[in-house]
Amino acid sequence: MAQNRRRKEREIIARMKNEMIEQDGNMPTDEEVATIKSLLALPHRTEEDWCVIKDIFDRRNLICMEPGVDGTGIEVIEHFTVRNGRLIAFTNLEDAMGYMKEITPKGRGVIPFQFGTRPFLEAFEIADEESMELYIDPPTEERITEKYISYKDERLSAVWAVKPAMAEVMHRLMKLRERALSEADGEQRDQQMPGNQKPNEE
Repeated sequence: MAQNRRRKEREIIARMKNEMIEQDGNMPTDEEVATIKSLLALPHRTEEDWCVIKDIFDRRNLICMEPGVDGTGIEVIEHFTVRNGRLIAFTNLEDAMGYMKEITPKGRGVIPFQFGTRPFLEAFEIADEESMELYIDPPTEERITEKYISYKDERLSAVWAVKPAMAEVMHRLMKLRERALSEADGEQRDQQMPGNQKPNEE
C-alpha cells in the first residue's frame, strides 16, 4: 500500500517536472541539485564551495509555490509561500512536494497548489525588499537533520533545522512519551475490566 502510494507520488513528480522543464528550461539540473546538497552536507564549506553554489544560483531559477484556492490560511508573497515569517523556495520539485504536504492544514483535505519558477536573483530581491529571510529547500520532518540554505542581508549561509544530536534526543523523548502513553492506556483498560473492580464496601 505504502509502496504503491510512493510510486504514484514519484510518477506525479516526474510528470510535473517534465511539464515545468518544458515551460522553463532553466531549472537546476539533477546534478546541480546533488552538488548543492553534497556541499551542504560537508562539516564546513570553503569560499570555493560557496562560489559553486552561487554560480548555480546566478544561472538558474527557483521553484516557488502557492495554494491554488483562497482561504487556506497560508501566506503568500509574490507567489512564494511564507512560513513563520520566511519566504520559502526550492531547487527541486521533490523537496517542494514534500514541503507542500507538511504545510497543508490538518483536516483540510487536499489543497491544490500551483508551482512556478522565478530567477534566484528575483527571490533575493523580494527577500531584501520585504526584510525577510529566504529559506531554500527547507527540510520536512523526514529530512529534519539535513542542512538547507538561508539568504538574509545579502548573505548565504547553511543552517540546521535540527542538529543530528538534538534530533536523536527528540526521537528518544518521543519514544519514551509513546511508551508512557501506551502503558497508561494499558493500566486504564485493566482498571475497567470487571474482574478488577473492587467490591462495594458497606
